[in-house]
Amino acid sequence: MSLQSAFSAYLDAPGPTRLAELHREITSSHNFLRATVWLERATELADASRHDELIRLLTRLMPGVLLSPTAHAMLSVAYGGIGEREESQRQRFYAEVSLEAIAGSGDGTEERPWRVLHVADEYALLSSLGLAPAGQRSVETSGRLIDEITVSDGTQRWFELV
Repeated sequence: MSLQSAFSAYLDAPGPTRLAELHREITSSHNFLRATVWLERATELADASRHDELIRLLTRLMPGVLLSPTAHAMLSVAYGGIGEREESQRQRFYAEVSLEAIAGSGDGTEERPWRVLHVADEYALLSSLGLAPAGQRSVETSGRLIDEITVSDGTQRWFELV
């Protein structure tokens, strides 16, 4: 299955099987990196309202940052900043879909962690839920990379890096 068809299939009928297929396509793309080494530079460009440069940076990273709520939200603002309203709305929609995909992939417990492509996606979901991280630890269990994040109310939320 191609990345485009996996993305379209997921948008048409979201579900765990289609999300797993989409994750496989994204993680096998030539420019997928688990580390968000681009985030600092993207934030600098966003803070300076250097919209064209931010768009070039993030579109160059596609499809490796597809389903990154942060990347899509930044693209939405950048496209809005250059007057590309339709593309801004599309990217906002993709940011929402990305958050919904994460939220629907589990329940944030140790038994059913939320599944993410990047650590930054963990923080994007927590922020969208109004939760502030207070601590994090990573563990590898049975070949799975799991992040346990303690939030400000003292409870834990769990994420699996796919």
